[in-house]
Formats: sequence, C-alpha cells, structure tokens
Amino acid sequence: MKITAFGDSLTAGWGVRPGQDYPKLLEDGLAAMGFPGVQVLNRGISGETTSDLHYRVPGVLEERPDIILLGIGTNDILQGVGVASLRANLATLIDALIGQANAPLLCLLQIQAPSELFFGSKDDYDMIYPELALQRNLPMLPFMIDALLQNPVLMMMDGVHPNADGYEWITREHLLPGVAEIVRGCLEEK
Repeated sequence: MKITAFGDSLTAGWGVRPGQDYPKLLEDGLAAMGFPGVQVLNRGISGETTSDLHYRVPGVLEERPDIILLGIGTNDILQGVGVASLRANLATLIDALIGQANAPLLCLLQIQAPSELFFGSKDDYDMIYPELALQRNLPMLPFMIDALLQNPVLMMMDGVHPNADGYEWITREHLLPGVAEIVRGCLEEK
C-alpha cells in the first residue's frame, strides 16, 4: 500500500533532521503496528501554497497512491490569502485529487490559523478544513492545530514549524491512530 503525504514545509519536515518528519515517523509507526508493507512518500515542498499544489497534482497521481494525506494552507494564511480564496483553492485541489475514476482515498490534515493573526478571523480560517471535509465526505485528522501551535516546547522558534518533538507528538497522538484506521479499512476492502 502506498500513501502520499502531499503538502508544504510542514510535510517536508523543514528544520528537522531526515527521518524526523511526519511521513517517515508515520511509516515507521505503521510498520510497528503491523503494517510493514505501507510506504509513505514525502511530497512536501517548502513554501508551497494551495495554488502551487495544483501544478503537482498530475505527478502525485501518476505515482498511483492508495491514500493521499493533504496538509496545505499555512503559507496561504501567512501570506494573507483571504478565507474565500483559500477555501476555493483548496476545494479545487480536492476535486482534482478525487475527481477521476479509481481516485485515491483523500484524507485532509487540518490546518488551523495562528492565534496572532493580524488580518481576517481565525475562526473563519479554522472552519475551512472541517467544512470541506463534511461537504466532500472526507476523513480529516488534526495536524497543525492549536494544541501544537500554542505549545512552544513542540514548536521551532519561528512559531510555524514543529520541532522534532512536535512532529513526534502530532504523529503519535493524531496522525498514526487515524491513518492506521484508514489503512485497516482500505485493506479490508481489498
């Protein structure tokens, strides 16, 4: 089984050593849980926005993943992209990933806005992922959430990127249990 982690620097593991990013931690965690054949591909590129990811969709789909974990939007928020634009970009991206025959299962990784937002409403940004998950009937797992963002022990000094402990925490507490359940369901359907 192949899982593609698709996103920006938060997926790529900016600032941590190789192997400390969530895709590698997830792959190792799944193997330890009895899913040794699951490969997790890291397709994160630092600095990318929802608009940038549109251009990479064909390449990601050519790899024929069974599951795509989509975590994107932080750079949009930090660059001041409005709520409506971010929602529209993300919806278009979702539709491109699941809009063809034999589409992979798409799981959204929830992105919440930093609490020090100088424009717009944090609540409006924070509702984008849950609303789209509900509208498209997609699973959603907590990723860049307040419990992580507001814990300086788990974050780098920039307040945007998790440190090694932050990646370990979010993987152990949220991503691994949720993805293991999704993998189990996919294997049972085969």
